[in-house]
Amino acid sequence: MKTRVAALVAVCLVPLAACTSPAPSPTSTPSTTVPSGSAATTTTPGNSPTPSASPTSGGRPSALPAVVVLSGTAIGNLPLGKAPATVVDPLVVARLGKAKVGQPELCRSATDRTALATVEHSWPGFAVRYGSSGSAAVAIGWTVDLTDVPEGFELDARLPWRPTFSALKHLDGVEFSTESGVRHAELPRERITWSGPVAAARPDTLEGGTRLACG
Repeated sequence: MKTRVAALVAVCLVPLAACTSPAPSPTSTPSTTVPSGSAATTTTPGNSPTPSASPTSGGRPSALPAVVVLSGTAIGNLPLGKAPATVVDPLVVARLGKAKVGQPELCRSATDRTALATVEHSWPGFAVRYGSSGSAAVAIGWTVDLTDVPEGFELDARLPWRPTFSALKHLDGVEFSTESGVRHAELPRERITWSGPVAAARPDTLEGGTRLACG
């Protein structure tokens, strides 16, 4: 099993080293409309282009947003399942400092039993998990310690940070489960899960992305 983990992790990590930022867009004098998915740049005659806060595709963000909004499908405007560590990590490092890289693990989701080679990058109160099943490794989920929510991050405005488990029962589509003494309240449509000890009134952990079983 250790040999298999090492092989999968090599697949997971090597593509990250190959990621490079795209070449900068040439300066133009007339105003230009940039197609969706690219970093927007506005130019006027006699002025240098000013990059927007949108990230360049496959590269580092051109400017850091004031607040990173977390949802079950994205970290800021970087989509889970697509954004590599070379794009996601700088966004977090700028706020929380250098990441602590965890040990590689094999993980599986409840809906897809294909094994993923994963590794977690963590900071005080926050973590991002990167994974790969053979292609480039990308961010697949995030975790917030609700007892130590880091500054500079906000949860999608539709959802509360740390409601009581009783309040979560009133959310449309919430599904409850208990595993090994931990209670989970999941919103499958939003891909958000609160969790905490069974006897606790409030959750102490919030996860975004597909729930995984690792180890």
